[in-house]
Amino acid sequence: MNETISKSSRTKNKAGRFLAFTMAVLMIATVLLWGVSSNWGDVTIKRYTLVTDDGKEVSGVLYIPKTATAENPAPCVINMHGRANTAHVCDTWALEEARRGYVVLSLDLFGCGESDLLDGGSSKSYYKYPEVWYDYLKDLSFIIPDQFVYVGFSMGNTPAYTMAERHPDTTIGNIQVFNFRAPSKDCQTNLCVIKAQSDQYNYGQVGDLDVYEASIAAAFGLDDVSELEREKIYGSFEERTARKYVFAPRALHQSGGIDSNVISALLTFLDQCAPMPNYIAPSSQTWGFQQILTLICYVFTVAFILAVGNLLLQIPYFGNAICVPLQKNRCRHGVSLALNIAIGILIPTFTFITFSTWGMSLFDKNPVFKAKNFNGILFWLVLNTLITICIMIYNHKKDTKHGEKLGLAEYVLVGEGETHIPLHRVAKAFVVAAVTVFAAFSWLAIADAVFGVNYQFWILGIFSRVSTKRFFGAVPYMFIIFFVLFIAGIGMNTARRLPCTGNAKRDMARDMAINALIAAAPVAILLLIQYGGCWLIGTGFTPFALQGGSVGALNFAFGFPFLMGSMAIINTYFYRKTGSIWVGAFMGAMTAALCAYTGQPLSL
Repeated sequence: MNETISKSSRTKNKAGRFLAFTMAVLMIATVLLWGVSSNWGDVTIKRYTLVTDDGKEVSGVLYIPKTATAENPAPCVINMHGRANTAHVCDTWALEEARRGYVVLSLDLFGCGESDLLDGGSSKSYYKYPEVWYDYLKDLSFIIPDQFVYVGFSMGNTPAYTMAERHPDTTIGNIQVFNFRAPSKDCQTNLCVIKAQSDQYNYGQVGDLDVYEASIAAAFGLDDVSELEREKIYGSFEERTARKYVFAPRALHQSGGIDSNVISALLTFLDQCAPMPNYIAPSSQTWGFQQILTLICYVFTVAFILAVGNLLLQIPYFGNAICVPLQKNRCRHGVSLALNIAIGILIPTFTFITFSTWGMSLFDKNPVFKAKNFNGILFWLVLNTLITICIMIYNHKKDTKHGEKLGLAEYVLVGEGETHIPLHRVAKAFVVAAVTVFAAFSWLAIADAVFGVNYQFWILGIFSRVSTKRFFGAVPYMFIIFFVLFIAGIGMNTARRLPCTGNAKRDMARDMAINALIAAAPVAILLLIQYGGCWLIGTGFTPFALQGGSVGALNFAFGFPFLMGSMAIINTYFYRKTGSIWVGAFMGAMTAALCAYTGQPLSL
């Protein structure tokens, strides 16, 4: 009895230390992230939300340097992200702009992040997002009212250029980063066009790079493309007729936020339009540290989820009801294991483009599942889950024919010897998952409110706070993702389970790593083929893509290798901790739905 109590106490202590360690790392990394992002307190970073006349919310992250005061007002820069991003994709630009003394706003556009969808999402209404903020900002005492610069990325160039066109008297610059359309010939302010060498939209929207450069030459008023020189200034900044074309070698369309050449060009032109209030050479950039710290924060947010759930399982009310002995005989070896892994990677890889395209088409306008791009990827997951079920049924019949007795326990749904699913165990698994996810996203909200940061590593790994509207919008997706992760949990912890070595910690780490790699592999492989090939070819042509441009679903899937790998880790960890898949499936569904849906543009 005493030995049992002592063992239980040691387990609780380990769980407590694990949670304390993850919290300590998260706190330290978050403070460092705030320090880099705010230039160590010289810039205040805070999210604000404005309301339109018809009650719609338009949200953005505002950076206010301490040097910007009523006595010494500063120029204002408004950053506008692309189609399937949020304001935080511009964090690298914003921190570099703000530490140089500009007041900076990064907006949530297109119904992304914490902004509502305005007027049905028509491209003609996109300017209304920054227009609401322009009316607010121009009257602030610490902003120079006639020195606005609009910086667009990809589709963000549509509202950025429109704002420059609508307010020529107060606009001193329009910087177009990787615009997917040809620049206008009628720009009434200083214009900088930055173009990526490996930009997929050279083909899909404009033509190849030669065609795009010809359109730039025409926009600059040149008689022939041969007169267009990169980095050359045409016109006058004082008269707001300056024109500049910058070529970003080897850059992908998606890499504008993490390309030092692009950021340097942006800062250089910005300084030429409105001299930096706090001059720092454009080549002196600190955003790289910010990206390293966000990656650390992303990884340890996953660890925090594991730690909170693990600590809850030490509470007898939960642990005694949820934890059952691990099934010891359901492992695979040799050819059977290799074949299962190969099938787990190859089928999703080969079906992604077709299935996700179908999903985007079938669920384009949907009042329940409102994120079209996410719908396509989710449809792919569901169809592959149905394929997995068919394979499971086939294997079940084959194993039964060979004399194996397979019940619920063998499919990691209950404990050994149990013949039905205890509903109280499922309910408590749900509570553990809900409390854990609530704790994790509460921390994300605290980090945003106190430090003004979120955990976004480029466009790959994203943990953001979730607004109330986004939470309720994500709930329908939780049901679908639970179905996917429920079946995936059975597969990865039975048909793909490796033999035990006798070292529980080593076995858990091994299984988590392997399952994460397999879950992430299909989309990662396709991204490497399309965008790695695009980068190597260096013209914007992407292999296996429609007309050499791009495969639509893959454009929105950059974050899914990280996300799917993380969910596999959660699923495997809690299977090892509880002996069944309920906690992992519930927790993964809630986390994945909130993460994925928060960053997607709405289609209604």
